[in-house]
Amino acid sequence: MRREKVVLITGGNTGIGKATCEEFLKKGYSVLITYLSGKVQKGVMGIKADLTKKKDVERVVKIVKKYGLDVLVNNAGIVKHSKLKKLDLEQWKKTFEINLFGMYALTKALVPLMKKGRIVNISSIRGVIGSNHDMDYSASKAGVINLTQSLAKELAPHICVNSVSPGITKTKMLKNYNKTKIRIKKLTLLKRVANPSEIAKAIVFLGSEDASYITGQNIVVDGGYIIK
Repeated sequence: MRREKVVLITGGNTGIGKATCEEFLKKGYSVLITYLSGKVQKGVMGIKADLTKKKDVERVVKIVKKYGLDVLVNNAGIVKHSKLKKLDLEQWKKTFEINLFGMYALTKALVPLMKKGRIVNISSIRGVIGSNHDMDYSASKAGVINLTQSLAKELAPHICVNSVSPGITKTKMLKNYNKTKIRIKKLTLLKRVANPSEIAKAIVFLGSEDASYITGQNIVVDGGYIIK
């Protein structure tokens, strides 16, 4: 009997990660997630883990090994808005540790479990064009895009690796940035922010057989913001 395909989504219980879980569930995948706090949605296996800690990464790998792995979605990340004057080195290090180093550590540990499959890394439009409000975040997300391209070269032809760069998206975090929301809506061709499900559908596409000839690409899902 053919088993269901298995996807692991990091940071999978909130925002874009949660929406991605829901979309994969609709497609019949077995869904595992990592999370730090909060609740885990129905139908999903949650693994509480801090991916910057070696022992937690090892525990995730041990659990995933029991199920196999077809798709890895590296979604976990943080952002804290700070301009250069207030951005200290410790914050810079923490942002990179979570957004980039943790992604690399988990991917390296899980690749041996994937004879073939898909890896989708979540970057940001800030990784494409930068920002003067969160340069640590922007730089880390640019690193995600470069990591994606490097992994695509190394893991071909059996594993396709791509990234998705969302524009501003309707998540809980957005509630704290109403002025930013209004400004970006004006600068976006579609004149609105994205729903998490719209980002999730792009992620699921890249994780599917429909994207079998796509690798090393960064797909921008931003309603036309960066070309306006």
